Amino acid sequence: MKDEIRTLRPQYKIMRMILNQCDRLNRSKAITTLVVCTIIQTLLLSFSVGFFIRNSVPGGSLESMLGNRFGPLSLHTVIGMILLLFIAMTVCEILNYGLKVTCARMVEKSYVTLGYLFNGFREKKGRVLRIASFYTLLSFIFGFGFVFLALNFLNLYQISGSGIDENKIRSFIVLGTGIYALILLMLKLIFAFVYLILYRRPDCGVFRSIAISARLVFTQVFHFVGFLFYAAGKDLIALLVISVVMSFIPTNVPASMGFLSMLLSCMQIVAQFRVLVRINLALPIYFYSMTGVLQVHGSDYVPPSESKDDGLVVDGVSVSITDAPADSADSNLENQSQNQDESSL
Repeated sequence: MKDEIRTLRPQYKIMRMILNQCDRLNRSKAITTLVVCTIIQTLLLSFSVGFFIRNSVPGGSLESMLGNRFGPLSLHTVIGMILLLFIAMTVCEILNYGLKVTCARMVEKSYVTLGYLFNGFREKKGRVLRIASFYTLLSFIFGFGFVFLALNFLNLYQISGSGIDENKIRSFIVLGTGIYALILLMLKLIFAFVYLILYRRPDCGVFRSIAISARLVFTQVFHFVGFLFYAAGKDLIALLVISVVMSFIPTNVPASMGFLSMLLSCMQIVAQFRVLVRINLALPIYFYSMTGVLQVHGSDYVPPSESKDDGLVVDGVSVSITDAPADSADSNLENQSQNQDESSL
C-alpha cells in the first residue's frame, strides 16, 4: 500500500512569533542577500533579453521582432539566443536555491553568510542544476506556447480582412494573461518546497522532491497561501497602498510632484524588499512546522544536546529545531513511493 505523508497543521500565531524574531535578528543579512540576488538576476536577464531583441531585427525593436516573426534571422541565431536566455534563467533559479538555503539557515539559527547564496553552484550531485533546468524548461514551454497562440490569434485577424476588433483583442489579452498567470502560479506552488527538500535531504532525487513538494503544498494549500499573505502583513498593505497612489500620479508632473513620485518609488522598493524578505523567511518556517522539524514545547522544556534551541520563549512556550520525529512528514521522505521506480533528470 502506498505510504501517505503525515503532516502537521501549523498554527499562525506560533509561526508569526518565530517569523518576527527571525526577521528582527537577520534583517540586514536577509535584505543584503536578497538585494545581491536581485541585482545579479536582473543583470543576467537584462543582458540575455537585450541581446535577444537587439539581434532579432536590424532595428532592434520588440514590435518589429514580433511582427516579422524573427525576420531574416537564421535558425542557428534563433537557437543561440534562446539558449542564452535559457542559461540565464537557469542560473537565476540556482541563485533562488541559494536564497532559500540562506533563509532556512537563518530560521535554524545556523551560521550563514552571503556566500550561501551561491550554494547551489557547489552542490556536487548536480541536483540543483537539474531541477533549475527542469523548472526553466517548463517555464519556456508555457511561455512560448502563450506567445505562439497570441501571434497566431493576431495573424487570423489579419488574414480574415474584416478588421481588428479592439474589444475582442483586449478580452483575449486579459483572458490569455490570466490563464498564463494561473499556470505559473500552479507551477510555483508545486515547486514551493523543492529547494528546501533538496537542502534537508541530500539523498532525495529530483522528480521525487517535486512529487513530495506538490503533495505537501496541496495537502493544505489554502492554509499555506494564507500564511504567506499573513506573514507579509503590514508591509504588503503598505506596498499595495503605495502602488495605488502611484497609479494616480500622471507621467508629466511639475517638479514638486516629481519629488513626491520619486519618494513614493523609493518607499515602494523598500516595501517590496520587506515583503520578499518576510515571505522567503516564512517558507522554511511553514515547511519546518508542517513536517515536525520545528517543534513547540512547554516553557520548562530542556532541549537535547543535538537540537538547535533558538531561545524563543513567548506566551509559555519554547521553540526548538531538531531532526523530525519518526511520524512526521520530513522523516517519511524516505518512504515515499516505495512501489515506484523513480528516476532523476
